[in-house]
Amino acid sequence: MTYEDYAKRAVELGHSILSSCEHGWQGRYIECHDLAKQYGLKFLFAAEAYWVWDRHEEDRSNCHIWVGAKNENGREWINEVLSQANEDGFYYQPRLDEELLDLLPAGDVWITTACVAGWKYLGEEEERLKALWNKLYDKHGDNFMFEVQYHPSERQKELNRYILNLRKEIPAPIIMGCDSHYIEENGAELRSDFLVSKEDRKAYDDEEEWFMDYPDGDTAVQRFREQGVLTEAEITEAINRTNCFLEVEEYECDIFDDSTKLFSLHPEWTQEQKDAEYMRLVQQGWEAYKPEVDPSLYPVYEQAIKEETDTVKQCRMSDYFIDDYYIMKRGKELGGHLTTTGRGSCVGFFTNKLLGFTEVDRIAAKVKMYPERFMTAERILETQSIPDLDQNVAEQDIFAEGQAQVCGRDHAVQMLAYGTQKASAAWKMFAKSQSIDFATANEVSAQIKRYENKLHTVDEEERDTIDIMDYIDKRFHDVYLRSTEYQGIITSWSPAPCAFLLYQGSIRRKIGLVKIKDKICCAMDGHWAEKNHFLKNDLLRVAVVDLINRGYHRAGLKVPTVNELLDMCPPDDPVWGIYRKGCTLGINQVEQPGTASRVGVYAPTNISELCAFIAAIRPGFKSMYKTFESRQDFSYDVKPFDELLRTDELPQSFCLYQEQQMAALNFAGFPMKECYAAVKNIAKKRKEKVLAYRERFIDGFSKKLIEQEHLDEKTALEKTDMVWKIIEDSASYSFNACVSGDTQIRRGSGGGHPYKPTIEEMFLIRNDIDYAKRTNHLPLRSKYMRTYGCGLSMFDDGKIHENNIVDISYAGERQTYRVTLENGSYIDCTDNHKFPTVRGEVQLKELVVGDELYVLGEYEKNTHKYTFTDGNYESNIPKPGQMGFQTHPDGPSVVYNRVREERKRERRACEVCGKSYTEDCRFELHHKDFDRTHNTEDNFLWCCVSCHKKIHYAHGRTGRYEKGIPALRSKIVSIEPKAVERVYDVEMLSPYHNFVTDTGIVTSNSHSYCVSLDSLYGAWLKQHHPLAFYETFMRIMDEKGDKDKLAAAKDEAESYFNIKFPPFKFGQDNRKVTADEENNAISNALTSIKGFNKAAAVALYELGQEPPKYLSDVLMALRPKSIMKSTTEPLAQISYFSSYGNDREVLNIIALCDEFGYGTKASMPRERVDNSFLADIVPKYADGLKKDGQPATRYTFTSLQMSALKDEKKKLAAALKKSPTPELEEQLIAVEQEIAEELKRIVAQALRECEDRVLAAGIEDLPFRVKIENQQEILGYVDIRTGKEEDRRLVLVSDFRPLLSKDTGKPWGYACFTQSLGSGKRIRLTLRSRQYDQNPIKNGSIIYVDRCTKNKSGYWYLDQYHLVG
Repeated sequence: MTYEDYAKRAVELGHSILSSCEHGWQGRYIECHDLAKQYGLKFLFAAEAYWVWDRHEEDRSNCHIWVGAKNENGREWINEVLSQANEDGFYYQPRLDEELLDLLPAGDVWITTACVAGWKYLGEEEERLKALWNKLYDKHGDNFMFEVQYHPSERQKELNRYILNLRKEIPAPIIMGCDSHYIEENGAELRSDFLVSKEDRKAYDDEEEWFMDYPDGDTAVQRFREQGVLTEAEITEAINRTNCFLEVEEYECDIFDDSTKLFSLHPEWTQEQKDAEYMRLVQQGWEAYKPEVDPSLYPVYEQAIKEETDTVKQCRMSDYFIDDYYIMKRGKELGGHLTTTGRGSCVGFFTNKLLGFTEVDRIAAKVKMYPERFMTAERILETQSIPDLDQNVAEQDIFAEGQAQVCGRDHAVQMLAYGTQKASAAWKMFAKSQSIDFATANEVSAQIKRYENKLHTVDEEERDTIDIMDYIDKRFHDVYLRSTEYQGIITSWSPAPCAFLLYQGSIRRKIGLVKIKDKICCAMDGHWAEKNHFLKNDLLRVAVVDLINRGYHRAGLKVPTVNELLDMCPPDDPVWGIYRKGCTLGINQVEQPGTASRVGVYAPTNISELCAFIAAIRPGFKSMYKTFESRQDFSYDVKPFDELLRTDELPQSFCLYQEQQMAALNFAGFPMKECYAAVKNIAKKRKEKVLAYRERFIDGFSKKLIEQEHLDEKTALEKTDMVWKIIEDSASYSFNACVSGDTQIRRGSGGGHPYKPTIEEMFLIRNDIDYAKRTNHLPLRSKYMRTYGCGLSMFDDGKIHENNIVDISYAGERQTYRVTLENGSYIDCTDNHKFPTVRGEVQLKELVVGDELYVLGEYEKNTHKYTFTDGNYESNIPKPGQMGFQTHPDGPSVVYNRVREERKRERRACEVCGKSYTEDCRFELHHKDFDRTHNTEDNFLWCCVSCHKKIHYAHGRTGRYEKGIPALRSKIVSIEPKAVERVYDVEMLSPYHNFVTDTGIVTSNSHSYCVSLDSLYGAWLKQHHPLAFYETFMRIMDEKGDKDKLAAAKDEAESYFNIKFPPFKFGQDNRKVTADEENNAISNALTSIKGFNKAAAVALYELGQEPPKYLSDVLMALRPKSIMKSTTEPLAQISYFSSYGNDREVLNIIALCDEFGYGTKASMPRERVDNSFLADIVPKYADGLKKDGQPATRYTFTSLQMSALKDEKKKLAAALKKSPTPELEEQLIAVEQEIAEELKRIVAQALRECEDRVLAAGIEDLPFRVKIENQQEILGYVDIRTGKEEDRRLVLVSDFRPLLSKDTGKPWGYACFTQSLGSGKRIRLTLRSRQYDQNPIKNGSIIYVDRCTKNKSGYWYLDQYHLVG
């Protein structure tokens, strides 16, 4: 049930109050408050809290007590006590106690004893409980009430009788409580199902004896009467007492209004004082930076400072910048690292550099940036918004602590985020709640899957006739339909990933605190904050910031300023080779395979080119990209416009940035303060505004061309019109936005393939051949290289049509948000992702709950006469529970079906094309007169489905997507942070740049100077300090558990920088990724192996510093640390213990140690010993005879010392039994420990002898193929180096690709990428086709190179070889 359901019910019953009461906390009370306003109700702030005698004790009684606020003071005190209960009274639930209850002010709150759960201490602690109720009544008078309820349970009846009797001692009023958890009685089943489905809860055993609905007054009276405890007068008193809540006052607090709530560190200051402090900080920054600026440019900089600070002061936003200055300053002092480059439009203000938010100097930057993109007075004042000064940090916790220290812990608190039930999990949750057996749940899941697959294999016209209920067994119809109720439920909450509330008032008292996991959060989510204009400060942890700071620190360098970095990267610096060679793993924006190859072709040599490249790989620039990439001279032949676009470093006229569009508008006469809003409106296609802009632009720009270029009016207008179109088109793609990689694009008629790839899978299949091979999608890759096929777009007619998918581009790792709609659909996207709405295209950050998005509607069939209709052209397909069509013996359906079945039995060929009848092809009856109610044999034509479609299309039939499917609208019910994840841009064919997701939502498609600088920071470090870069990058990947990236980093470092990666070996430091500068090597971390933890790596390192002579001693020493066979066996399989023997020998030793129990097993089976070489060893250390001298079934390890210790144990045990004392007990424990140690000593000796025997046996090592498989499985890569000269020519073929002739398209040879198993060296060998045909090889082949030669171009050719193994 939602709050709105309760609001509607209240209105229906003529009630006047809507409350947010929830168990244990305040609830989502802002939603309740707003609904109360919407429905003309009074809002009551309340909670059914938990209480115990002492909140500091581990008491799980968790009694209930209801508290409600009569006014704002009462509301604040309820928040205060609930906040404190979360801070220091949390034990499974936040709990009040007497101390906190005493804080609630008399006259400002109502208190009731709540349901039966309020009386858990009744019994042994009855008198103490009565004393508490009496204390509350003495303080609060009639505002303290005994709650009576009308449930028929014996517990409730007994409690009601007790309360009526108690009133003789404590004359508090009685009040009726409903204990409502849903509205109608049918909600009971859904609630019970939901509770059972949750792992940590179950439905209450006696719940059937409780009413939990929201009844009308008459029903409540009747229930009390049937309960038979209260008199008529008492029933009337209890119900009438609920009218006391009508006295609730309007809560006077700014948290409920939409005023801008700007936090101030100095609220007592006047605005003039705040402005003066802001100016002081800016001037302080300017004085510090001044020495780096050419004095001739001082006037330019000082004018910029004046203009920007004037804007801030005009908007009365000085507080905002002062706040962030001191927060960031304190965070840095605590050891935190802020991005040097900045985030988003923040770099557009030079003063933000002076305040330390960025190192970017926009005035000196090679790429033009305008301050109006960041903020203008007009935009801020008109929308009552706050500038977007989000911060990218490496360590969120450090900056959060700095923020709390600066602002005060009660004024800076992390926000929360709600998680809703995904539609895809509804069936699973329901099945679990119903305790449906595993087989049945899987069976229904499989049936749902078959339905989905069927949709992809039928003609478009038939899809509407396919009902999921036809695929689900009739036995499960009812249960399946009930499962759909589980979609969209809020099932969880979590700390918001990066959002913190800064608020002038007391957050604990005004808003409230809740404990989520180990975090204290405020009871506010991002949607409330944005809707009501709170200051939400984002501290976004960004991996690239962490990599840059840790990497430079590892290299012993201070992170350079932006200006220093640019001075370090002249065009001839080898740093640019990183891009040219495609050596881009870990380099921001260019590390994906497709982007890496493209940047290698373009090969930027300065920051302008790098920035342009990152902008140019956006989908919308695709038509111009080849011209850009080839560096051809390009201009629009409109001199003023070309001059606006060109720079010294980038002389072509490409319109890549919003700033360029702004410059063109400004040239046409638009005030710069207006230009950014204009570009946004153009991009959003707000037609009324775009038309007005166009008229102004055409008039202003053409006049400038006439005046400055002396063009005639006609030519000037033609060129101006062309420039306008360029601006309009580029604006549409400059606001790139992204969706998560697991999004699926809804396909058109060409999307019938059963495999439904996500956007990320589509991108990888096309751009990463290794991925396509690994996933067996090479045929699909061939298709994607030509086209991604069709998706769906919403056209100007408001309907959904087929449209080509032009491109998919990787856009990095970004914070995503889940947008869930009323119909259950959802999409995961970034906050700048655009959606077409009735207001034009709108970014997610501008949307709120309640806004409507377009969704895919139902296809409207042509109203031809159908065979099976009642004349209203509505489908007459059976509904669940019906038994099929009600046909008449001579009715049209019977005739139609009879003729069709006859044709099928006769296997009659198509009467149009002559195609033979087969079961694999669908054949149909066509109505010659196109009247589907005219069912006579002479009106039928038997034809294959292809001919049938052709006939109808020739007759004027339109396809589903040609006609279009209506776009409906559905309300947003939640917008919540999801995760930092990989996101992608999707470009659809112009002019319709939106697409429909597989969940049916219609959605839409700058990279900036900042991300280019982040990229360059990483590239410089990688080029000049590769060991520091790779060590840092690999440590971060190890922390993330990204095994694939670790393997890729190893390959790249070896290939480009000749860095050595010594194999994992016992005695080596593999506790973490560690660089060895002396040997240009990096030791990987054992934690990179799946299932291997840091404690095991540390234990192995410590033991390996003075390695024991015997491996069995190593293994026994590891046993107390719980490191046994499951851990050591994989290590043996990668030759980790090679110093103790070959892999097979080591595996045998490990197996023996496991069999001996690592010294914990006191005996071994005779059968095992006598039938192996152990017969020569074990009897030396074990007794194999019974007392009577006969052979025992087991050998028991023993020694003279062991026998003496066992005798001592017997004596002590007997003495302890006779006269137990602590001293005897301690002596017995000590002897038992000595016995265990002696057993270990005996077994260790036996194992050493066994180990010698294993090594003396000359066991052959594992074959190379097995070693390769082991390494691939355990490490994710192959790294075999025997170090033997004879193995140098023994190579593994790690990749094998055909080289196609341009003339014939057939292979003329093959590229073999190989790795020597002797030296580990990698080399590419070319194999000619004729040799391959004679002796084929493939990926994974092991070959011996008999002869190879190098040609004049430096390529090695494989002339002779033979396969090995």
